[in-house]
Amino acid sequence: GDGGGGDAELLVEHEHTLRYAWANEALLWATSCPVVHLACRSHQIYRALRTKPRADRLIDMVEAVAKHVVEPLRDERRLVLALQLADTLHAAIQRADTKTLMLVPQVFWSAVSLLASSSAHVFGAALRLLDQLLDRLHLEHRSVRNVLLSSLPAAWSDAATAAERAHMFVGIQPLVIVGLMSTRTE
Repeated sequence: GDGGGGDAELLVEHEHTLRYAWANEALLWATSCPVVHLACRSHQIYRALRTKPRADRLIDMVEAVAKHVVEPLRDERRLVLALQLADTLHAAIQRADTKTLMLVPQVFWSAVSLLASSSAHVFGAALRLLDQLLDRLHLEHRSVRNVLLSSLPAAWSDAATAAERAHMFVGIQPLVIVGLMSTRTE
């Protein structure tokens, strides 16, 4: 033989499995590594592998948003990590099917929560995430709205039940207006 042809065929045969395994490992590093530079590189690797995310990986990203995007983002490294995370979430939303997105409505609420950021860059990333989500989710369907409203984060209201929280939710427009009116987003 050619001395290496079998290895190349083996790689081609297992490329899909290898790509997903590498993507899972990259996302694990991206969401849990305490070294910001390595976490950022892991986000970049995950995005470059262009895999279709599973629901549990979307949950990992949502948890990372809650963990790492804590106001204020005064530290440049934390801001860069927050933006890398937003870019990764954007790429995952792009590749996820609608059914998977509906299984993890927290993705929508994470994007909404980023609108409250004092960082103009994070606010812009949140707008891009929401734009993409609104394109993918069919809010004209009552069932989609019901799923989103029933999963409204409990911490956002003193209401005891999901139905009460949904009734009290005034929408994302006030957050968008505040962000757009900020001198930082001019």
